[in-house]
Amino acid sequence: METSMGSSTSGDHLSNELDRAFENGMKLIKGEGIEQSYEKAFEILHATAACGHPESQFVVGLMYDSGKVVKQSFEKAFVWRNSRPTDA
Repeated sequence: METSMGSSTSGDHLSNELDRAFENGMKLIKGEGIEQSYEKAFEILHATAACGHPESQFVVGLMYDSGKVVKQSFEKAFVWRNSRPTDA
């Protein structure tokens, strides 16, 4: 019983870390309390998206769709926007 609780706590910790990183990435996009940087935001969001963070996956898809920070790729945009956490 302790082992499953421990892994749940570990999973919760990772989820919290990913949520915080996502929030930081969004602040960088919006320039909220920090200098705006789409490039840094993409780095953070792409990393969290690769870890399965669904909101990050969607935003990374939008970034590929717009081509604002990375080379525009409708294929990558589609894949990221339609990813499930286990797909990354």
